Amino acid sequence: MSPQQLARVKRLLALALQKASPERVRLLDEECGPDVEVREEVERLLTLSESAGSFLGTSIPDHLAASANSAREVPEGTRLSGRYMVERTLGKGGFATVYKARDMNLAGKPVVIKILDRVWPGDTALRGAFDSELEALSRIAHPNVVGISDLGRLEDGTPFLVLQFVEGITLREALQGGPLSIERVGSILTQVGQALAAAHRVAVLHLDLKPENIILAEPGTPAERASIIDFGTARLKDTPAGGKAITGSPRYMAPERTGAQATDKPPC
Repeated sequence: MSPQQLARVKRLLALALQKASPERVRLLDEECGPDVEVREEVERLLTLSESAGSFLGTSIPDHLAASANSAREVPEGTRLSGRYMVERTLGKGGFATVYKARDMNLAGKPVVIKILDRVWPGDTALRGAFDSELEALSRIAHPNVVGISDLGRLEDGTPFLVLQFVEGITLREALQGGPLSIERVGSILTQVGQALAAAHRVAVLHLDLKPENIILAEPGTPAERASIIDFGTARLKDTPAGGKAITGSPRYMAPERTGAQATDKPPC
């Protein structure tokens, strides 16, 4: 994240913390523009602000500086666990960086490596999110859920997940090309619904379903397949969320979870 984006995050977070949930959603709708990364970071910090942990004792500028400084970059060509060769960065989420890599033990099969990178002393909330994803993915076996194949640790003890690699685009990227056909929408919704049903059967709640977390393989073809990714905010159905913390992206939460009112504005 650039210094300019961090400055925007700091400003928007300060404003959002002074507002109730419905006003926060409207503020981000109006202010974030097309910068999804800024919005996601503000929403992540808002979630942490309602969680018990070190964040409550840390000023906003200090917390943002810690987040920026603790992000790691794994160079291309690095081999993890003597097996996974890192190729390139795919993206950065709220608490981890995601890389494309190759499993050299399986003839260079492409995989995704998700490395926890935003942790500082005393911060248990983000490690909890990482553990939640591991627990959730270990329970679910479904063709429309990107599954876990391995886990490991870097030399400094930082954990990482090895996930199935799906070549494709996100639903958000597909929507940028304009409205989808009714037939295509029906197919995507059916597949996503089947994946959620499989998760719910093993008592896993995703809690952050949004266009960025749906990958479309072979997009726009009759063989198009939708897969759900990012179970970082997932929890088991009967497990308390912990305190008053609200996880997920407010723009996509059910109204009863946020108190947010529907708006006609498109999400940014």
